[in-house]
Amino acid sequence: MVVMLRDCGLTWYRSNNQHWTPWEKFQADFIRFFLSSRHLNRLEADIRQRTQRQRKKF
Repeated sequence: MVVMLRDCGLTWYRSNNQHWTPWEKFQADFIRFFLSSRHLNRLEADIRQRTQRQRKKF
């Protein structure tokens, strides 16, 4: 994992290395630290508001 991270991501990993198992636990902790809850709420709202336009393939 260390070879995939740089800068503040690497610092965060080294400071919080919990030998995450399973992968989903690492993913959740990483997202919670680097993305604000407001960003996630806006992203979810944007997804919910999307509609398929006529003549557009799904």
